[in-house]
Amino acid sequence: MRVGWQLLTLMVVTLLAVAGCHQTQPLFVPSAQQQAQLEQVRQQQLAAAQQQQGLQSATASMDRINQEKERLLATSRQDVQRLEAHVAALSNKLKETAGDLVRERNDKLALQKKYEDMVASNRRTGSVAITSNSSHGIDLVAVEIRGVDVRRDGDVIRVTLPARELFTPGATQLSPGAGNLLDTVTIELARAYPRQLIGVEGHCDAGGTLPAGINAQQFTTSRAMAVYNHCLGRGQLRAEQLHVAGYGGNNPVYSNATPAGREANQRIELVVYPETVRATR
Repeated sequence: MRVGWQLLTLMVVTLLAVAGCHQTQPLFVPSAQQQAQLEQVRQQQLAAAQQQQGLQSATASMDRINQEKERLLATSRQDVQRLEAHVAALSNKLKETAGDLVRERNDKLALQKKYEDMVASNRRTGSVAITSNSSHGIDLVAVEIRGVDVRRDGDVIRVTLPARELFTPGATQLSPGAGNLLDTVTIELARAYPRQLIGVEGHCDAGGTLPAGINAQQFTTSRAMAVYNHCLGRGQLRAEQLHVAGYGGNNPVYSNATPAGREANQRIELVVYPETVRATR
């Protein structure tokens, strides 16, 4: 029993001694070299963290730049598509314009050939004789018609009738009040030039608004035909005296840059030629 207590006392003393050692001296103290290594490692870790932060910032900046490039690229694609559509529309418009010019030229040639065929036919059959003015020494003199522009133009006499006095805008049928003016002009022309060849010419301004499905030459030819039919129907002028032509906007007398000029270019001209027409039996 005494030996047991002595052993127990020795163990307690030993434990107290160990505890005292922990309180007065640490178990591990790093050396100066180890502390330097630890500081170097800490600095490397700090530098690595800063480098990683910089890379993250650069990556974010590159992402923003790429997003802006994508946005600009998308906008550029849209601009290119709009430009291509505009170019295609212009190309179609040019094709339509070229087609209109070809049709106008063909219509003009057809009208000219029709007139030449009519004259040639009349000469062959002997029903009408067309004589040059020079062979008879006839000198045309411009007549005076109140309120109407009549002027000499070289060898011909031009009687100009504003379209606004004959037609409503865009129409090819005579307006109700046009008959009185045409009757006055027809009577005077029949009196002053009973044997002269007379052209009924239609003109309009360049680029004006036309009815759907009709070009400028067709439009002016239709208006000239309406005047032709009215003059012929009154019985003052003979059919062999008259011929019809539509010139569209090819022969402006005023600039189309102003509304007044465009309106003045919309007209019907009755052109008295030096050639005479004589019906034969």
